[in-house]
Amino acid sequence: MDKDILGLGNALTDVIINIQDEGLEELNLKKGCACSSSIKKLEKILKEKEKEIKFIPGGSPSNTIVNASQLCTLCGLIGAVGKDDIGSMYHKDLSKNDVLDYVSDLNGKSGRCYILVTPDGERTMVTDIGVAGSFRIPFDIFNEYRIFHTSAYELRSNKTATLEAMKHARKNKLIVSFDMADPFIIEKIKKDIQEALNYTDMLFGNEQEVKALTDLSPEQAIGELADLCGIAVIKKGAEGSLIKSKNDKMIDIKGYLAKNFVNTNGAGDAYAAGFLNYFLNKNDLTACGMYGSLVAAQVCEREGARLS
Repeated sequence: MDKDILGLGNALTDVIINIQDEGLEELNLKKGCACSSSIKKLEKILKEKEKEIKFIPGGSPSNTIVNASQLCTLCGLIGAVGKDDIGSMYHKDLSKNDVLDYVSDLNGKSGRCYILVTPDGERTMVTDIGVAGSFRIPFDIFNEYRIFHTSAYELRSNKTATLEAMKHARKNKLIVSFDMADPFIIEKIKKDIQEALNYTDMLFGNEQEVKALTDLSPEQAIGELADLCGIAVIKKGAEGSLIKSKNDKMIDIKGYLAKNFVNTNGAGDAYAAGFLNYFLNKNDLTACGMYGSLVAAQVCEREGARLS
């Protein structure tokens, strides 16, 4: 185990578009969520905003892995891209950020996540997954790592492979870290997520996600989640986070405010990167939570979901 975190992620490239609240209403999109929508609905705004659009490699676990790498953690990423310019850019980004690249090149279109950012900095996402969910698991590399990290997004795109990877990680004594992803995703695949929690050692979710999964408040749910997974982390945005390990008292962590706030894109992924980085360095859970909040605040000062 000479490496730190192995991530499994839908290798999506973020397509960032600034939009007014009225534009979201016209597209019939629920603000702040990962929405299900036809990409054709976005064609008009894509044409109107063509010169302003920014392309940034992303994907939830991928963001966590890249940010953790930038915090001097040795990481690798499993995923899949198409044999196109977007896919080539994705590989170059992993190399630039010193992430070990286990991303397959497949025939088809690389995945994209359209991120619509409103003036208040909130982001609403529409995904065109392409080949990103067709990832192949290189099981032989797992025993080189200490932590395996993935999310409910991958569970939705490729349930079989994601669960196989989580089980294999557990079997090989990796700590399995799982992010709940998004309330919309939870509503769609709640039973699958409940199954995945049986193979989870460290669970990350925000207040809305916890409510969608358990129908309980964070304070009520965190004990049950910690008993099931071992460590439960509930993110509360700028207000901080709640952390509980099995048989220990809940910890309430204060958040950090972004000095030059831009948007919330990738804040939760950045929190997980900071938390896991400190956890690997044998810090206590309070320190892990504080560092996670600090890293999340730093990402909120950037347009993309990465520290740089």
